[in-house]
Amino acid sequence: MIFALFTGTAACMIVFFGAEELTRLLTQQLADQCAEMQIILDQNPSLSLSEQALVLPFSTPEEMLADLQNAVSEDFPVLSGIAYEVKTVDDSLKDFLSPAFYLTPPIDEPAANVIYINHAAKYRHQNLHATLAHEGYPGHLFQNCYFREKNKHPLRYVLNFPAYTEGYATYAEIYSYQFLDATKEEIDILQNNAISTHCLYALCDIGIHAKHWNQKKLSDFLANHGIVTADNAKAIYETIIDSPGSYLPYTIGYLEICRIRDTFQKAAGKYYSPLLFHTFL
Repeated sequence: MIFALFTGTAACMIVFFGAEELTRLLTQQLADQCAEMQIILDQNPSLSLSEQALVLPFSTPEEMLADLQNAVSEDFPVLSGIAYEVKTVDDSLKDFLSPAFYLTPPIDEPAANVIYINHAAKYRHQNLHATLAHEGYPGHLFQNCYFREKNKHPLRYVLNFPAYTEGYATYAEIYSYQFLDATKEEIDILQNNAISTHCLYALCDIGIHAKHWNQKKLSDFLANHGIVTADNAKAIYETIIDSPGSYLPYTIGYLEICRIRDTFQKAAGKYYSPLLFHTFL
């Protein structure tokens, strides 16, 4: 009944945003997350902001993925017997690829699931646990394999919806912080910081490509949010120039999934559970 009621109203929830609407949405979200972080830090002045301060009891990516697969089993639909490989990005490509990525299998070879890890020096401080949650469990690997089990029309497997796929993987990544061996306050800081970072980069994306910011304008904007070094501003500018619009699907997709979750939770009332929502989604 919950599913029927909610899906009956879902079509009414679709919202189409322009650049100005997105700017307002992201600016408000960024302010909200920063305010939440400040409250936590005010109440816990000795709290570390660094993800590097968290010691993870894993020596390999495979161990992290196995731990994540076990950790998500109560909150996400059961998915077992998935074969996948973890490979390392070739040295010749390290400087040009992301920290990690899930390679979607060919439609005629669905078991060929591969996650590539990039061990480039510039990613040495990357939170690999969160990255593997994005690419593996409960992110892209889970997302693709679960959907394939539903035996939908073949056309569904070749259509591409980046704001859903990347928005969901971002949701999975941020959700995964709660599986770390950390205090609630540390987890809240990490989650709020991750959301804030996505909002900041999405605002930079809009500024550069919709509002025609030059590097000086971007530097001024970043300086207002605590990023004051010229090298960092230049690196962000070049990254966003190189890939127009790429940050918006991650960020807006994530925020829309959170909005759907909140609406679903209100509709479900006392029957709500993460498993119920994730199965619906």
